[in-house]
Amino acid sequence: MPAHTLSAPSFEVVKAMTLAGLGIGVLPHRVAHQDLQRGLLKRAIMANVIPTSFGFHSFGLVTRNGTLDRPEARILLDVIQSELTKLTLSI
Repeated sequence: MPAHTLSAPSFEVVKAMTLAGLGIGVLPHRVAHQDLQRGLLKRAIMANVIPTSFGFHSFGLVTRNGTLDRPEARILLDVIQSELTKLTLSI
């Protein structure tokens, strides 16, 4: 469990915190799209399409460009990707 977890009232606040370098954010494509295109955010991982009770969705994380160069970020993302793969295979 991370030492610090931040919560936010909206995806726009999560995006602002991610852009400020405060961590990794989970954002809908519609919120992250422009900053991904500009290179300000980078898609960290993208899992396979996961079926849910409200349709099929892909899951991804975004991070400020350059954050993935840090070893601890790569370790965290590898663990998340492994867990998402298990989830996808069990559905």
